[in-house]
Amino acid sequence: MATLAQPGEPLFGIDQSNDGNVIIFGGGLPVAKEGRLIGAVGASAGSVEQDIVVAQAAVSAMDHL
Repeated sequence: MATLAQPGEPLFGIDQSNDGNVIIFGGGLPVAKEGRLIGAVGASAGSVEQDIVVAQAAVSAMDHL
């Protein structure tokens, strides 16, 4: 994970998130409806890029609800 948290990598800045109170991993996206944050969706098991693609598919599917 240290390699992915270096400048220019997908997890850069992870150590600065949430005042150190929550561990965050790449692959999560916020879910908004009508300009309002209503939740989040996340995926884990692949690379950060793969997890983001899966999470984006879930967010996109929610647009059809």
